Amino acid sequence: MPSVLVGRATTHPIDRSVDRTLAMFSGRYFHSIDAKGRVAVPRNFRDALGGGNESRVIVTLSPDLNSSYLDIYPADKWEPIIQEFMESFDRLDPIEGAEAREAFLHHYVHSAQEQQLDAQGRVLVPQEHRNAAGLQKEVVFTGDVKKFRLWARDEWERADGRAQANKGKIRAGTTKWL
Repeated sequence: MPSVLVGRATTHPIDRSVDRTLAMFSGRYFHSIDAKGRVAVPRNFRDALGGGNESRVIVTLSPDLNSSYLDIYPADKWEPIIQEFMESFDRLDPIEGAEAREAFLHHYVHSAQEQQLDAQGRVLVPQEHRNAAGLQKEVVFTGDVKKFRLWARDEWERADGRAQANKGKIRAGTTKWL
């Protein structure tokens, strides 16, 4: 199946050669994963990775209890994002915070693996991650601003159906922008 573009990743709005700290991932892209577990990262996402880390990403399991997918972060953004998560646990009740921190570390951080994009812009998805996300042949990339997700096509369709059912709730939280 050929890649289908339904969005874009953005960097600096005027000069794409500037520091890519403003990089943002958005849109959805339909791709195929090969028998070896490699999948081409959408060109716009590769462009948004930018800087000296454009070929390194962190692949980890989804924290979502209702969906199975993989979260993929630019390698140079992983540590600050994890630090942000860890600090959020400090704001919880000490016992609840400790339990949440351990669950987060066990599920999200321990499963994280750094991967290098090859010369064709493909990332090798580890077998453990393919199994956990149910990745077979058809996959979908979705941009999530600071990171992107990799879904099995059927799992993404289920999640998209749930999101469509909740579409009316968008207005409640965004009235000042819409």
